[in-house]
Amino acid sequence: MMIALVRPGSGARGWHLFAAALAAMILVGPQVSEAAERCRSTHGALEVTLTSIRGELGYDGSHSEADLSRLYLKSGGSARWHGWNPAGLTLADLELGLRIQVRARPLSGERFCTELAQVEVTLGYRTIDVYVARRYRRGACEYEQILDHENRHVAIFRDVLAEYGPRVRHALERESGAQAPLVATSPGTGAERFKDRLRNEMAPLFREITQALDRGHATLDTAENYRAEQRLCTNW
Repeated sequence: MMIALVRPGSGARGWHLFAAALAAMILVGPQVSEAAERCRSTHGALEVTLTSIRGELGYDGSHSEADLSRLYLKSGGSARWHGWNPAGLTLADLELGLRIQVRARPLSGERFCTELAQVEVTLGYRTIDVYVARRYRRGACEYEQILDHENRHVAIFRDVLAEYGPRVRHALERESGAQAPLVATSPGTGAERFKDRLRNEMAPLFREITQALDRGHATLDTAENYRAEQRLCTNW
């Protein structure tokens, strides 16, 4: 299962949580007799692993301020820059990927006893894209000030990842370990049910992550900060 929070801009609101396709490995054991078909766990502790991805940084100075405004709105942003034109923009996709291995053993009546075997988690950003409007030339005071501002947005993305990575792992360990084996009409159906349960259990933590990112970006993107930054240069 891949769950993704989709492209917030710097200081953006309105993150979106969605689920894409399930990725599962189904391990099928031998059929058991009806007398022994009780669905119960036959294995030890569930293994949950987490890989954090900080994201590859990309810098782009080829867009106009109007282009940056369109990129921001296309990415899901709805707030304006307090009446300011967007001289810079930082965009990133935060993704949580779950690869689930499910064991299943046939029961009588075309039923299967399924249980989680392993959960592999990837959390982070594929890329973090930083834009500076093209009318600001590299090395100029204004360019360097915009770049410094956007790099602080990069730090917010990565600081939140570092803070919440261990919490995501612990939450998935807890929730995955609490999933009792279940009876399903097929191994795939059982895997889908586990996917839905984990997605529902993780949703509150996802909301916390989005709120933490929103708070961090909003603290940086204020009219007061913009005015203070503009006072540092003369050719805006």
